Amino acid sequence: PDALMTGYALSVLPGGLTIISRQAFAFQRLTADALFFPIRVANMSYESGSAPSSLEVMAMDEAANVADLLIVVETGNGGPLPLNGAAVASALNGLVVGAVAPFNRRLASFSPAALPLITGREYPDLVADGVNVWGALASSNQGAIASGASFAAPQVAGAAALCFERRPTASALEARAALLATTEDLRASNGGTSAGVGAGYLRDDRLDLLASGAGLLDTGTLPAINTPSSFSLPVSAGQEYTIAVT
Repeated sequence: PDALMTGYALSVLPGGLTIISRQAFAFQRLTADALFFPIRVANMSYESGSAPSSLEVMAMDEAANVADLLIVVETGNGGPLPLNGAAVASALNGLVVGAVAPFNRRLASFSPAALPLITGREYPDLVADGVNVWGALASSNQGAIASGASFAAPQVAGAAALCFERRPTASALEARAALLATTEDLRASNGGTSAGVGAGYLRDDRLDLLASGAGLLDTGTLPAINTPSSFSLPVSAGQEYTIAVT
């Protein structure tokens, strides 16, 4: 079926720039609209803060927790940031997306690999194509080629929409887990580390198989903190399995 889309104007400054209060307002409006419209996933391709107390981050969390929306944001294009995560966008209950080159799936030079000092959480959560991406232009029917994490995040949001189309009753956390569990591991080509690439490369083909029933996608409840728990699932010899807990 055709996708139903809605948009929120964030640009309030010359050059298409925005401000934090505008981002927060957009997510607050999105939360309210989700009560009346079947909105399931939201993408924001603007840089934002990483602190949980940031105004726009709190608005994202409200959208995720109150309206059960899967929030997708980009990392920003600040390059390697091994000690400073302040420039890395944060979606504590959503997904943060970095950028790789599509021809070799190597981390783009502008895509950050940071560990925000405030949250202690490694970003990004996963990566998608963000180098030399062909996109449409509102002012032209010719399109254009551009690079940036801003072009990687919408691909993840689109994959999430496909997941919801296959599993209409899935929660945002279930869709998030499905996206992370179906990624392609890039650690071998990234120096043996997940820094900068997170869980790996977006594989919407694998996601589609999982959402269509070729795997286990379910919700459970963990007991109190520090209480051991276990989970069982059937496996077959020669098969590769990935488990994501969100």
